[in-house]
Amino acid sequence: MRSRTKRSQVPVIILLALPVLLAVLGLGYDFSLHYYHWMLLQKAADAGALAGASQLNGSPPSATVSANVVACAELYACYNGAGRECPCSISS
Repeated sequence: MRSRTKRSQVPVIILLALPVLLAVLGLGYDFSLHYYHWMLLQKAADAGALAGASQLNGSPPSATVSANVVACAELYACYNGAGRECPCSISS
């Protein structure tokens, strides 16, 4: 026969382990959400950098070329989730 003391240890162990398990679960969720947002911003930054670089034509930089590069980079970064509102939509 089992003794009464061994049977009542299980709920105590569960009650002691439950806050630790919930904390680990919460930290895992926070880390995954942080990583997801970092990945989205990295994708937007990469798209903006590539779009801006595509506007460079090899001539010495001027104010017009620099403005076009920045505008294109910002637009593509916005389309990929870096901005709150994009000025226009991409037409296909």
